[in-house]
Amino acid sequence: MKLFNLLSLSVLADNTEKFQARQREIEGQNAAENHDFSGSGGINFQQPALDSEEAAENFMPARHQCDACRIVTMVLRQKLQEKVDLYPSIKAGKKLLRESDVVDLVEGVCESEKSFEGAGVKVINGVERLAANGFETAEIPGVTQGGMSWPRRFKNYCFQIIEEQDSEWQIYNLFNKNKDQMDFELCFNGKNTACWKYPTAKSREEL
Repeated sequence: MKLFNLLSLSVLADNTEKFQARQREIEGQNAAENHDFSGSGGINFQQPALDSEEAAENFMPARHQCDACRIVTMVLRQKLQEKVDLYPSIKAGKKLLRESDVVDLVEGVCESEKSFEGAGVKVINGVERLAANGFETAEIPGVTQGGMSWPRRFKNYCFQIIEEQDSEWQIYNLFNKNKDQMDFELCFNGKNTACWKYPTAKSREEL
C-alpha cells in the first residue's frame, strides 16, 4: 500500500510539473511584454476569420477547448471565492458551504450567459485564442470577436465540464483542496484532459 501511495504521489507530482511547465509556456507566449507591437504599421488588430464552425455551431470547437476550459474554471473559482468570502466562518475553513448553495452557484455560472459576457476569439501573433475578462489573453492588444454563438458555446461547454465531474460538490472539493490547481484537475487531469488532447496552438513566431 505504501508503495502504491508513493507511486501515486510520483505520478501526481510529474503531472503537476508538466502542467506548471505548460502554464509557464502559455504565459510566456501570451505576455504582452513579449510581443512586438512596434513597426511602421503600428499594432495589427487582425480580425478572426469566420468559418462555418465559428458562425453557426453551438458547441466549443476542439481547437479552443483548452482556453475554454481554463476560462470556465477561472469563472467558477471566482464565483466560489466570492461566495466563501461572504461567510467569515467558511472563509476561515471552520465550515463548508451548503451543498444546495454549491449546486445553485455552479449551475448558475453555466446557465447565465452573463458569466462569459465579452468572451470570444482573438488573433494573437497569427493564432486564434479565446479571450475573456480576467484571462491571460484579455490585456493583449487585439480585437475580440464575441457575441454570435460564443455565449451559447461557453454555456454548453461549462455544463459539459460539470457533467464530467461526479457532482457540483466535486468542483467545490477541488476548490477547497487547492483552488490554484483547479485548472490542472479540470482541464489536464481526470475525464476532460482538453489541454492534453487539444493544446493551445503556438504563435507563428515560435514555429
